[in-house]
Amino acid sequence: MILENVTVDRYNFTIFNKSTDEWKYIQSLCLKETDNWLIDNYTEKNCVVEDHDIFSIGYTKDTNEPVFFGGIYNNGRYDPRVGRALNRFYVFPNFRKPATMQERLKDIHDSLIPIMQEHSTVKRDLLFISMQMRKRDYKGEQRWWAVWKKMWMNASVGWIGPEGLVKVTAGEQPTAYQNIVYKDTENFRFSDWNPKIISFEDHYKLQINK
Repeated sequence: MILENVTVDRYNFTIFNKSTDEWKYIQSLCLKETDNWLIDNYTEKNCVVEDHDIFSIGYTKDTNEPVFFGGIYNNGRYDPRVGRALNRFYVFPNFRKPATMQERLKDIHDSLIPIMQEHSTVKRDLLFISMQMRKRDYKGEQRWWAVWKKMWMNASVGWIGPEGLVKVTAGEQPTAYQNIVYKDTENFRFSDWNPKIISFEDHYKLQINK
């Protein structure tokens, strides 16, 4: 069900909480990128709008070309005061140019996340964004994440990146522990959530011993 169509800055947003024909079409465009190593995350089975508090598609204001989509997620996985922002987030290939990444992150911070928060009937006191480690050998924080995190901090206000990897899914498999940034509130602090955190070194051991 479409809750609203909103224009903010350079984007037209469709905001919804149930699957629609529009969403099915956008999802089908995403699934054409078969060489994306995370493509399984966006299938009908694994990217379910109804599992989210709210979901949104962002289009360019001038040409109405799809730019990105994603939602705010809890679905009983976390404390009720916690939401995973940018869950199942996807940026279409035409908009992944490194030269525009900083600008795009600012747009996401200033427009996409606030729009979803405003229209969601479920309010979360702590939001986090998480990304799993890339499938490559590493020692310590992976460079791509250090770069992304720095750019996000430059684009945002009040977000924090804890040291190490935070457990965001069930089980003890390596992918359960991910890089995160979070923004908490006086009503609910990160220490109140108190998720399990492991060091990069311990994650490396987990990876090679799986």
